Amino acid sequence: MQESTAERIFSFSVLTILDILKERYDLDSPIRNKLSSYYLERALMLSLEEEKTIKDLKKEVEFPSHQIYNKLRKLEDEGKIEVDREYKLNKYKTK
Repeated sequence: MQESTAERIFSFSVLTILDILKERYDLDSPIRNKLSSYYLERALMLSLEEEKTIKDLKKEVEFPSHQIYNKLRKLEDEGKIEVDREYKLNKYKTK
């Protein structure tokens, strides 16, 4: 299922608002983690149309490296991406 630009922007906007609420008022919504995970997956899938390393991805998506790595492992396990481990830094790409 391909997501429209409006849906991507809406998801990101909601996540930004939830992050601000957490930072300023210490209000944490249960949906924040799910939405964050969803947004990270969508961002990675779009970014990985071209082969990239975690270092490359870190520059493009504003998430900690460990979260990017964990999501990449999940996407690999689900067969959504492929990993080239022949180099010093693994290279990731959508199938």
